Amino acid sequence: MLGVGLLIPLLPVYFTDVSSPLYVLPPDFPAQLRYLLFGALLGVFPLCQFMAAPVLGALSDRVGRRPVLLWSLLGTVVGFLTFAVALRQGWVGVMFLARAFDGLTSGNVGVSQSVLSDLTRPEQRTTVFGVLGAAVGAGFVLGPPLGGLLSDASLSPFFSAETPFVFGAGVTLLTLTGVWLALPETRPPRKNKPPRALPSVWTSFRLTGRALTRSPLRRVYQLDLLWQAGFAFFTTFFGVWLIEQFGATQTQIGLFFGWVGVCIFFSQGVLTYLVARHYAERPVLRLTLPLVAVGIVVHLWMPSLWAVGVLTGFFAVGVGLAASNLPGLLSRSAPDAAQGEVLGVHNGLQALGIAVPSFAGGVLASGGDATVPMLVGAGLVGMAAVWAWRE
Repeated sequence: MLGVGLLIPLLPVYFTDVSSPLYVLPPDFPAQLRYLLFGALLGVFPLCQFMAAPVLGALSDRVGRRPVLLWSLLGTVVGFLTFAVALRQGWVGVMFLARAFDGLTSGNVGVSQSVLSDLTRPEQRTTVFGVLGAAVGAGFVLGPPLGGLLSDASLSPFFSAETPFVFGAGVTLLTLTGVWLALPETRPPRKNKPPRALPSVWTSFRLTGRALTRSPLRRVYQLDLLWQAGFAFFTTFFGVWLIEQFGATQTQIGLFFGWVGVCIFFSQGVLTYLVARHYAERPVLRLTLPLVAVGIVVHLWMPSLWAVGVLTGFFAVGVGLAASNLPGLLSRSAPDAAQGEVLGVHNGLQALGIAVPSFAGGVLASGGDATVPMLVGAGLVGMAAVWAWRE
């Protein structure tokens, strides 16, 4: 997740900040189209991830976790390197293709959750998902500041707009090597089981539709989608809002999101463990979701970047608890034989919940005001809170 964190402070600057030397579009490119293009580039990765995640999760149940995880990491390496070349050449279309390929092969988080499910008892899974979330948070602690710094040519002649993507590819390649050498298979394929047809990317639509409408877990899946979409409306345009409101640079945005990562790391690595010892997932969600909804709105009234940072520190604690307890609730409710598929659907819903707000947020913000998608996000998280209380 370090590689993903590298992108956070960069894409808003590349596509929306005309005053930045990192801006990649023509100077006279219409403002409305800048936001639309930014939203589309944000959305293509999670849209493709949505199509692939449940398939990769179900596939890992059949062929094993290890080969799917290795394939996912290799796709990330190729995607980052391709994006770096496209950025240097100014090939916007190839940037979209690179993000699409990365999304189609991106199943590492879902498969990692499945590995943990294989190795733990149901009552332990919320805690271990919190630890995994803390590892993700560690990537967000280091990733955004590194992305901001590695793209700053004033710090070193070797730094440029594409340097963070080359660095991200290198980090992912090291991770792939570690998985290859050290990770054992936790769910070997069954030798005597009749082979099934390989699922296609369209399987994800069928699995997700069934999950949302006919699955015994459909209420939890619906809650999951509302939460993911609402929070994504906030996060995808938060960097743009920081630029509009405070004139933040990519380095400042990177350091800011690094601070957010520290808070989420603490929440998921420490607080989730403590809370899970005394409270089940549903009560935690009923408390944290309303607080997150209110927190999004309060952000818009902060008078300075420092004030936003203080508020976000508390805000991220609730986000971390909610993000850990949702997959824990799903995993505890599902049979062992379906852990890969259930958590794959969860990650597919997470991807869909990012893709739709990215495209829609580009339309909503095209009038030049990034607060609109953030307010929509607060409303959806508020709906998720109501859903949690009705559960």
